[in-house]
Amino acid sequence: MAFESYIRDETWDNDFDYCHAHLTYYPPFVMKECHENLDKIKPTMNKNSRKFRRNLQHHIKRHLMVDMERCSGFQMDFGKGTIEETPKLMTWKFQDEGDHGFPSEENDMYNRHWKLELQVKCNNENPLVEVDYMAVPV
Repeated sequence: MAFESYIRDETWDNDFDYCHAHLTYYPPFVMKECHENLDKIKPTMNKNSRKFRRNLQHHIKRHLMVDMERCSGFQMDFGKGTIEETPKLMTWKFQDEGDHGFPSEENDMYNRHWKLELQVKCNNENPLVEVDYMAVPV
């Protein structure tokens, strides 16, 4: 909820093109499985588990990106993205190369455009997920 609030607050003042948010959290499917008790998290809940990766992929596509789009107030199209995997880390990288900017009637006043980058990382030690969202000025 705090990440959604941050995106909403950052975009409320029309500073879309300089937004950089970094968040580390336990995904909702992990919290649901351990019944909100962090002591009950299984040691197998990490990037080495196929179930964890499948659930995280679903969470990113169906929940995280949808919530970010709803809170920002503009259309995001991250597409398919790429996955990079090392023995200790798995990273999903998404880019929205669309030309985001203000409508033509406000363009004279602001004249700012931006592109979006999203990285989601998980490791082989615990179920914590790192999200790095950046709006890059063009």
